[in-house]
Amino acid sequence: MSDSRGSEGRRALALLAYVNLMYLLGWSSYKYFVPLYLKQVGAPVASLGLLFAGISFSSAAGAYLWGRLVDRLGGRASLSASLTLSSLLVLSLTYSHSWLALSAIFLLLPLAQAGRGIAAQVLAFDHAAGKRATGMSLVFLPSRAALIVGPSVGGALISCMGGYRAVFSVASALMGLSLLGVILLPPGARQSGYTMSQLSGPGGLMSTRLRDLLRGEFGAYTVASALGRALSYSLLGPYLVVYMKEVLGMDEWLIGATSSLESGLALATQVPGGLLADRLGLRRSLVALSFASYPASLALIYVSRGPWLAVLGKALSGSVEGIAAGAELAYQLEILPEDRRGEGLGLYRSVHHAASALGNVSGGALLLRVGEVARLFPIGILLGVAGVAAFLSTGGVRRGAAGSASGLQACGTYICRTSHIL
Repeated sequence: MSDSRGSEGRRALALLAYVNLMYLLGWSSYKYFVPLYLKQVGAPVASLGLLFAGISFSSAAGAYLWGRLVDRLGGRASLSASLTLSSLLVLSLTYSHSWLALSAIFLLLPLAQAGRGIAAQVLAFDHAAGKRATGMSLVFLPSRAALIVGPSVGGALISCMGGYRAVFSVASALMGLSLLGVILLPPGARQSGYTMSQLSGPGGLMSTRLRDLLRGEFGAYTVASALGRALSYSLLGPYLVVYMKEVLGMDEWLIGATSSLESGLALATQVPGGLLADRLGLRRSLVALSFASYPASLALIYVSRGPWLAVLGKALSGSVEGIAAGAELAYQLEILPEDRRGEGLGLYRSVHHAASALGNVSGGALLLRVGEVARLFPIGILLGVAGVAAFLSTGGVRRGAAGSASGLQACGTYICRTSHIL
């Protein structure tokens, strides 16, 4: 019996890996070219910043809504719905001609796409019992490969097969093909016991649900991650390449090679990291290491007087990200109540998207004020260090533990009180 369950679990993980691979090949094939296409069809350059801020907030709203649907409908049904809607919306890009219509579709896409990652993560967690960090690493390993290959595929399609509409058609087909993996997925995914009234109750009930969810370790982890990662990264993210080129003297080839090295090291270390986490039980320690890697990487780039410390910083970031990936994916679900894992993941991603939007706006405003990208580095590093300290301050306190009230949990309560903006 256990052999049969183990075989079904391995089959489910392989199918989920296939779903992630096909979907992200499609998504990454067009993602990086969206600003160029919108500009080509007449979108004002100033509108692009507003559009991408809108996409971040759309992602924030979609993540929480899909999280609740995963708990209500189950991972399999939610994954099918998200993939179907995403494929149809990307296909509609092929038949849209005005930049306003295209912008509307790009704003709707995150609402559809947000369910895929949440449902896949919950399903992988359910099917990888016993070696969850390893299982998570294997399921999401093809995602990294797709993000490396996809942009090259998209660029080739745009150059050789008739422009942007060709890439949207192929992306839609790849997303549609990912549905085969869901159809073949073996049964056994958890279904929540929530009723519809529980899911769509009055505002007071919603506030109570969010307050309960953000209490304890999960709330502290969410706030720490939003502060030390999403806000810190998005503050500098759009300008990092500019700094590397104009200040450190790195040309496009070296910048591209550095990015590929970072992604390649993350890909190479992901499965060994998952095995290490399962064998030694180092979930929390690896998550803390992941928190620390980003400010360390930024510090190396900041103190660099040439390209090579910057290359080392990016290599460090990629290696640690890969080692900790499986452990963190499992850790996120282990600190959540079993019947609210989808909702918890949705809330975590919503807070991250909102923090990213805030970081983008803040970074632009600060850059206008200080005039140099270099002056943003200390702020980004301090935010990253604050995130590390905030995560370590939780001390492994589980949700609802007695005496677990802290400043971080007060932040979590504040987020749930203002959650209507998500």
